[in-house]
Amino acid sequence: MDLLANYNSSEDEQEEVKAPRIRKSYTAEFKLNVVKFARENNNHKAATKFGVDVSSVRDWKKQETSLHVIKNSSPAGKFKKKLPGSGRPLTYKDLDEQLAFWVRERRSKKLRIPHAILQQRAIQTFNSEKDEEGFKQLQQQVRSRGHYQANQSDHLLLFGCKWMICPSTLD
Repeated sequence: MDLLANYNSSEDEQEEVKAPRIRKSYTAEFKLNVVKFARENNNHKAATKFGVDVSSVRDWKKQETSLHVIKNSSPAGKFKKKLPGSGRPLTYKDLDEQLAFWVRERRSKKLRIPHAILQQRAIQTFNSEKDEEGFKQLQQQVRSRGHYQANQSDHLLLFGCKWMICPSTLD
């Protein structure tokens, strides 16, 4: 770990402050290379050669089969670091698909899509599906009491995994 000089102290007090740890994200291919080297030699040599922690090498050796799945699942790199299907499932899949189709259609025509326009389109699409009752129940589950008091003029809408703030004209 790098050490930084503490410039706030006097010259007599030569204290050194440790730099904060930087969290790194490694691809599945890199992890598999480390695991292969560790199997041929040992965990400590692999850790020093590749500049990672020994505990990471141990964890990656345990995850070797899932790392192969990640590497082989998408050669284009969409799933380089996570398995497909990981993360929270979408609440309104059809709405998300419709919005994605609309965005792709607009971008193919070289048109910009500001965030506010995307929000308006999402509201229009959602209102056209007539599923407001189930959505209001979801809103009540997600919101806290403090949110109602602080943001009485705004409503939070949850589309897929994205939060959007829209005017209260939806009521």
